[in-house]
Amino acid sequence: MHYSVGSLGVVHSSLQVLYYEQHKTRPLIAPTTTQLQDTLLEVLSAGRDAVQTFLIFDALDEIPFGSRQDQRRSIVDLLNKLATASVANLHMIAMSRPHEDLRHSLLGGWQSLPIASGLV
Repeated sequence: MHYSVGSLGVVHSSLQVLYYEQHKTRPLIAPTTTQLQDTLLEVLSAGRDAVQTFLIFDALDEIPFGSRQDQRRSIVDLLNKLATASVANLHMIAMSRPHEDLRHSLLGGWQSLPIASGLV
């Protein structure tokens, strides 16, 4: 694992590789969802055990559903992948209105905590 120091601070080598791979071509090509997910997992897995990482996913129900690329399915797949990954000290919360497709798509291990709408 290598890091470099740039104007924004320390950059993980996985992010550097992804950046330079995408900038080799003209026109620029956006990274695939799989490349982004794999890079995120590499960065999270490289963290020291003492580092606490918190990921917050809000408004999952507002992500387009049934679109050409089905963005909601991609995010749910990422959540499930992160939930089953062996990443030390990773804490996640995913928030959404109650939608059946989201409830059925998330794998076991997620705890549902209903929040009364008048309280938020």
